[in-house]
Amino acid sequence: MWCPIVGGMGRKRIWIMLAALGALYMIGRRERREARHPVEYEMDEPVIAETWTGVAGRPIMRPLWQMVARRATQGGVFPRVLDVGSGAGFLAVELAQRPGVETVAGVDLSSDMVEIARGLAEMRGANATFYQVDAASMPFDDAAFDLAVSTLSLHHWRHPMPVLQEVYRLLSPGGRLMVFDLRRDANPLVLGLAAVSARFFMPGPIREMGEPLASFQSAYTPSELTLMAAQAGFQQPEVKSGIFWQVLVASKPA
Repeated sequence: MWCPIVGGMGRKRIWIMLAALGALYMIGRRERREARHPVEYEMDEPVIAETWTGVAGRPIMRPLWQMVARRATQGGVFPRVLDVGSGAGFLAVELAQRPGVETVAGVDLSSDMVEIARGLAEMRGANATFYQVDAASMPFDDAAFDLAVSTLSLHHWRHPMPVLQEVYRLLSPGGRLMVFDLRRDANPLVLGLAAVSARFFMPGPIREMGEPLASFQSAYTPSELTLMAAQAGFQQPEVKSGIFWQVLVASKPA
């Protein structure tokens, strides 16, 4: 039997939920950017590196790294892998454990991140080596890698074209590039949630940087990413996207 009190409470909850979603949507519309706003902080600070590692290393994040590693290596054999913007090394370590992968090289600007990644690789027994270098000028020979990946790093690149061109140089003919990142034109509900999280819920150092909202606002749109990959020389770049993410898959002509 329907109870008017219970029914009224149920309707009240629905209205509260709808009001909250509406507020998030409006906040997201306000924070959405037509033009890219590059992040204004540097990752090469110990407290930032440690805090990001704590977030990226949570158990709930490991399925993401495993999914990206699995997807990146599907449909081919890639003995030599390059991880651009390898951060704390979670993806590189997962890639090193994929069938057919013999070696993984990770590059990052942050010396603190590189040290953390080296420790993780040693702890996991992964054949992954990490270098503190500028991704626009990496110390590897031409065609040194069969697969290049980058995850949640592209939006930190102030000048992405030199990096993409350098990756193109380093890939062997027929080699694959896969980039997983946020999208600036994400659904307003997602942007609203990111804005609220940035203000109230993230760990202190990350909250002070305005994250995760700052990363969304510094990200590229799918059309921008497709164009950049084509301009760098990659063949048939294809971007698949969701409400807040995008994945670029492209190849170097054989």
